[in-house]
Amino acid sequence: EFVQDLSSISVIPVSLVQPNITIPYTTPPQLSSFSLLDMNEGLLTVSFTAPMLLSTLQTSGITIQGAAYDTSMYTLTSNSTGMQISPLVITVTLSDQDLNAIKSIPTVAKNQADTFIAIASTTIKDAFGNAVSPVVNGFALPVVTYLPDMIPPTLLSFSF
Repeated sequence: EFVQDLSSISVIPVSLVQPNITIPYTTPPQLSSFSLLDMNEGLLTVSFTAPMLLSTLQTSGITIQGAAYDTSMYTLTSNSTGMQISPLVITVTLSDQDLNAIKSIPTVAKNQADTFIAIASTTIKDAFGNAVSPVVNGFALPVVTYLPDMIPPTLLSFSF
């Protein structure tokens, strides 16, 4: 017996068909925000448009530069490490080498106006294995929040 709708018209049953193909999700994730650069603590926070896999993070794909297009820049080493704050947010703890190198460039990361980020497609992958869309020199993203270096230098050694 068929099911009828409110107008007493019979509804014809249809068998369920299972798809035999899977279409992979291949849309590359994008860097959506360069949220924070903290020059005191050596922290850099970025946000993405899709859940990211921290295990694929290659910090050597991150470049800090002085403008959207600039020749004054510093590319991080693989010594800096990442921490996943949420599926979309990664915080990078800059190595002493990277932090001091950035501080040594007079026209990069001295204030909010001269702090931009570019990333290579090899920097990180999303949960589906898609490489992030690169942000190239000329289209680097500005930092949203910049915290300047307020810690005075400390003498580590002295000799005559």
